[in-house]
Amino acid sequence: MQNRNQHTKKKTRWSIRLMQIVIAGLCLVFLAFMLLPAFWSQDRGSGWEAFVAGSLRSFHAAEMAFKARKVRFGTLKELADDGLIDPRHAGGRPIKGYIYSDSDVTESTYCIHADRQPNETTHWYSFIWDDGPQKDFNITEDGEVSFIKSRTRGTVARGQGTKLSMHEDSDEQQP
Repeated sequence: MQNRNQHTKKKTRWSIRLMQIVIAGLCLVFLAFMLLPAFWSQDRGSGWEAFVAGSLRSFHAAEMAFKARKVRFGTLKELADDGLIDPRHAGGRPIKGYIYSDSDVTESTYCIHADRQPNETTHWYSFIWDDGPQKDFNITEDGEVSFIKSRTRGTVARGQGTKLSMHEDSDEQQP
């Protein structure tokens, strides 16, 4: 009888220890799911923004080349047809989370927009951490990239938004 009680006690202790290990493991997995996206989003957001700003600057160079040949600015489709930009950018389909479009294209003006793809920032943990791109961009004939930061997607209208270079300068001046 005493042998049986010792066996039962060992079994109970083993079960309790196993439950403690399982609960500790589940806590670690939960913490990993909560913390890892925050680390990923820090690099990912700035990487997306750098990619978009670089794309818009290359579109500006393409517009300048187009205007030198045709004496006017061109639409994204015209730039793609002339081989100045990748045709995917003129198709209205998302590229790395952004959709590119043009407006106000005349002989002397143009505006190219980079808008976040719909639902690009919707994640189950977004109520805790800012994740993914939160800026929409544009560039005009002055060659300045402008943006508006917002959790909701929207097109930056011509003449609106914060100049990217001004924003970077103000960040550097803060202690």
